[in-house]
Amino acid sequence: MDNLTVGYSFVFKQNKQIQSYVYATGENLVTFTAYKGQDPEINTFNLWDSGIAYADQYPTVATFMLGVQVTLK
Repeated sequence: MDNLTVGYSFVFKQNKQIQSYVYATGENLVTFTAYKGQDPEINTFNLWDSGIAYADQYPTVATFMLGVQVTLK
């Protein structure tokens, strides 16, 4: 799963002039494969060595981001 974004928008009951949107995004979360190396997507730029994980390459890291957007009407 390369990218996943989940969000929720809501309006405050006390003040209808404020709208908010809260979201969470994740990249490179999980890979389902039978490949035994670090990363099956590594070295895809060379046709002859594709799928070979060399020791000098770093594995793909997962990244996460949280955000809030507030809109005043």
